[in-house]
Amino acid sequence: MADVTEPVTLAEAKLHLRINPGDTSEDSLIKDLITAAREFCENYTGKELVGENVVVPKTVKQALLLLIAHWYNNREAVVAANVVPRKVELTVRTLLNQHKGWWF
Repeated sequence: MADVTEPVTLAEAKLHLRINPGDTSEDSLIKDLITAAREFCENYTGKELVGENVVVPKTVKQALLLLIAHWYNNREAVVAANVVPRKVELTVRTLLNQHKGWWF
């Protein structure tokens, strides 16, 4: 399987996470989070975000960055009473709904 060019680069994710670019201690984790966020967005929208001639909208890129940051900062299950995860989920879904194929 060929390497996938992710819609969010490691450098972009680290900038969003406010991690020093020279700190490589968690690069492997961040790369996995980038892939997981892309897969989530692809599954939710039903659209591929990698490949030739794929243009990833800024709203989808923002959803990717929100998911990456949330998962990076919360490495285990978050208590349901906490409001923050619900806000992240609602924001991500709102951004992605614009690109989701709807069937009626």
